[in-house]
Amino acid sequence: MEDEQDVVWLLEVLDEIGVEVWLDGGWGVDALLGGQTRRHHDVDIIVRAEDLSVVTDMLVQHGFSRVTEVVVADGAGRRVDLQPVRFDPGGKAVAAKTVYPAGSLTGVGSLGGREVRCVTVDHQLIAHTGYAPRDVDRSDINALHDRFGVRLPPGYEPPS
Repeated sequence: MEDEQDVVWLLEVLDEIGVEVWLDGGWGVDALLGGQTRRHHDVDIIVRAEDLSVVTDMLVQHGFSRVTEVVVADGAGRRVDLQPVRFDPGGKAVAAKTVYPAGSLTGVGSLGGREVRCVTVDHQLIAHTGYAPRDVDRSDINALHDRFGVRLPPGYEPPS
């Protein structure tokens, strides 16, 4: 999803059907920063595994098609990547490829003047390590550094 209003619409529809989700990835960074800072090709949504079919069914009803079990897209180029998680008794959220430590889904940001749930700044920093960062990753992490004063992870340098 490229447009902030599309993401806000999605979150509002999910709220209306009673599904709790969290923003991750680039939109998660933008939420922490308080609004859209760059173009996005999708939105990464963390959802409880037991809500996955409810979310995909709702999106299909709104004109999206299933690309895979966890990716839906529409003809307008809007794409939603769903990250289903299961919570353990200690509060850790476990997905197929990612573990969200307890407390990492307590971030609060805003998009379109609306408060949204998202991963925390600390988890964004963790998620942006262990691979060669792209320019967009550097931009996101440097923006979080500038806003929140967090330490840059290895491989990220402040802009000159």
